[in-house]
Amino acid sequence: MIDKVWSHLADRGLYAIFLLSMAVLIVAYHAGLPSAAFINVGDPSDHRYLHNFYDREQGVFPFRWTKDSSTIRVPELGCAPATIRLAAAAARPQAEPLPTLTILANSKIVAHFVVQNEIGMYELAYSPPVQRCLLPRDLLLHVTSDTFDPPGGDSRSLGVLLNTVEVTPIPSIVSLHTLSVPASLTLSLIGALPLCSCYLLLRRIRLSIRSSALCCLVVLVPFAITLARRVLPLGPTFASLALLPVAGVAIVATLRYLGYWNNAVCKLRLLDERALAGGWRGALTYSRAGLPMVLWALTLTGFVVLGWAGLAPHLDHLPVQAITKWATTDTWLARNAGISTPSQALVDALGRLPSDDPILFVGPFDEPTFTLTYYVISYLAWPRQVSAIRCGRPGDAPPVERTPPKSVKTGGVVFYLLEPPDWLSTSQSVGSAFVVATCSEMRECTSFCP
Repeated sequence: MIDKVWSHLADRGLYAIFLLSMAVLIVAYHAGLPSAAFINVGDPSDHRYLHNFYDREQGVFPFRWTKDSSTIRVPELGCAPATIRLAAAAARPQAEPLPTLTILANSKIVAHFVVQNEIGMYELAYSPPVQRCLLPRDLLLHVTSDTFDPPGGDSRSLGVLLNTVEVTPIPSIVSLHTLSVPASLTLSLIGALPLCSCYLLLRRIRLSIRSSALCCLVVLVPFAITLARRVLPLGPTFASLALLPVAGVAIVATLRYLGYWNNAVCKLRLLDERALAGGWRGALTYSRAGLPMVLWALTLTGFVVLGWAGLAPHLDHLPVQAITKWATTDTWLARNAGISTPSQALVDALGRLPSDDPILFVGPFDEPTFTLTYYVISYLAWPRQVSAIRCGRPGDAPPVERTPPKSVKTGGVVFYLLEPPDWLSTSQSVGSAFVVATCSEMRECTSFCP
């Protein structure tokens, strides 16, 4: 037993794979190390960095409202001193006092100030604790503030309006790359061990040093590219590499269970011998199906890599499983409504309309979510009929795209991302996207548009 272990440890290819993996992963880690971070709050990709914020909104610029306690995660910039800039506004009604904002950076208070009503840039400094970063450390900005209840039936408790977050490491004698050397060494060691395990597994079935090393390099190169481009966060990236030897053992166990193990090992060894004797051209001509099989495997691998690279950034933003009555409609409506349960709020508002006449749904002509939102409103209003009007901008043609007749008598109107006209006196806001108004008279369709 000891002799077998020693024979594996004495394998010169093992040390070559270990040192090469360490070097490649260190270079890939530092190549993808961010020099600064800019988070455009309200952008569709901002969910990667924000926690416990309200949904995205669009005014003159995109933004989000904080809650009484919200968190911003800035990847890999927690080890170096940095300048933090926030574009924020209180946006309070005149009678409301201005809020006090407290910001903790990695549990250390770095700011405590009053936010003004107008949008402004607030700059603060962060100094990390004096200790080595043996692993990459994110910069966690914990934002707490006073809240207020907005008028118009909005049930949210709003903190401050946030537009952008910018984190820039402060140039100093010790650069960010130097501070990250211990973390890069730790991560490269974590990444090299699974590759060495795969190498030993291939050598265990008596493949040659060259073939075993080449298989490990085929895995190492795309992994290093993924690491350098930061396709995934560091945790899932290295976890996927750690699963390689587990997957190898699972394949071996499956082949043994199915009785194909001996046959598979014989073919692998024969292929390896042909490669050593006549090069890879000889190995591919070992079987008539050799080249098509290799091309098929390369094509499949390419599709898997490209598909995973496109899917992975969105895995944490997939819809949750429908476990409540209005889960699917809430998931869609909450994108613009700004409240957590918009479906029930709309059902209650529609139920208070005084007539059984059809309901009119009015929204902007150029809003891409109009059609699906109209279907959702029709579903919530069932069995009442819902007609739709799409209003263009003043002066544009066509000004109105409608499904009802030119003139229509309604029991109520649902305005989506539009303000109701002044002649409608009775209305109720549902979140920030919907206004439900009572209207029981015959009106021209154009009269509902701005």
